[in-house]
Amino acid sequence: HGIAFSNELLPKYCRGPMMDVCDMYGSLHLKTFDRNLLHIQAECEYQLIEPCTSSPEFGLSVSVLVLKEGEDYRISAVAIAMDQEVIRITQEAASINGRWVQSLPHFLKGGDIKLFQMDDKVLFSWKKAGIEVSWNLAQRLQISLRTSYTTC
Repeated sequence: HGIAFSNELLPKYCRGPMMDVCDMYGSLHLKTFDRNLLHIQAECEYQLIEPCTSSPEFGLSVSVLVLKEGEDYRISAVAIAMDQEVIRITQEAASINGRWVQSLPHFLKGGDIKLFQMDDKVLFSWKKAGIEVSWNLAQRLQISLRTSYTTC
């Protein structure tokens, strides 16, 4: 139940100077942190964030699985890995380290990390690191980072 993510993640598109937001939208367009616009034209697992170092404090990666549906491409699943936690979100459910989350909101690290639902979106928020990931469970994913956070 759910989608397995591979350890080998493919193109790293959302890298560069962290100005504000990395945004995937439509069928599928990708606006990177450095404001480049790319068009996703393949079923693939895309790594959007990867840490530059193995910093235990803010080590974070975000990847998406893109599948073709009819003539369009859509986000099928989102994976967020940090420290010892791996959160996977599909349209049907969310899991943390392979265990299904029974209900939202769900808190980690004493409430500093929150997985919750607001309107038609599932959101991941890590206050200490200044990171928020928002997915509307379809074709819109937005990653917001504090400008001091750098990835490779």
